[in-house]
Amino acid sequence: MTLEEIQLITRREIQSVELLIQSTLDKVENSEAQKWMRYFCSKGGHRLRPMLTVLAYRVFTESESKIEYEKLIKLATVLELLHSASLIHDDVIDMEEERREQVALQNLVGNKNAILIGNIFYLKAFEIASTLPNLTYFNEMISTSMAMCFGEINQSMRLGEGNTLTSDEYVEVVQNKTGQLISSCCYSGALLSGATKINCDLLGELGLILGTLYQMRDDLKDCDANISKEVNVQKLYLERVCEFKSKISKLDGTNKFVQMLEAFFTILTKNIK
Repeated sequence: MTLEEIQLITRREIQSVELLIQSTLDKVENSEAQKWMRYFCSKGGHRLRPMLTVLAYRVFTESESKIEYEKLIKLATVLELLHSASLIHDDVIDMEEERREQVALQNLVGNKNAILIGNIFYLKAFEIASTLPNLTYFNEMISTSMAMCFGEINQSMRLGEGNTLTSDEYVEVVQNKTGQLISSCCYSGALLSGATKINCDLLGELGLILGTLYQMRDDLKDCDANISKEVNVQKLYLERVCEFKSKISKLDGTNKFVQMLEAFFTILTKNIK
């Protein structure tokens, strides 16, 4: 199964997410902030995180009321807005020139304004999260955002002191920076569906592995000397490939949405042996 096929199956939900993102931007009171938030969102990316949220939800239920559908769209939108905020902040930290084939935001508005615009994305995400069924989702967004910050801080502080990361430190950084948000997508999607705690935790674990592999893939392809100079990323990567296969085997292999999660595994890790 290809990414295009998954996009087709989840098209209705992703279109609803896009509409909610746009209506959220409409409600940003400051015209300059709204303008640049729209600029950033004009190149939307693949929307992998909302898609994973939808897939995790659909693993356990394919039917829902209008109210339940609206909750799913809110949840998927919250996670995409968190992702957008983190990308803007990452671009400032890493002094990136481009993002999604256009000039990175901070190169147009300056670092200070870019950080503030990223903050508004975070605040809008939390605003929507506060309308979800209970505080569990809100707290999940907070803990995920904190983990992402911790990952950046640990990497920056460690490398800023001229040190290299150990294998354990490297895995912790990668899990926090990239893995935790994808884990939250899968965990929260399953939780919203009414899945058991065991299955919610399992989906969260699968998401953490997916996100970790995704970041490791980039490090292997880019030969990122700073973060992984003294680390055998290939070995760590293969260990997590085996872990993912073992954990997903606990789900119903005939479920088409489980099959889509397996397809995501192939998509996110393709070209890496």
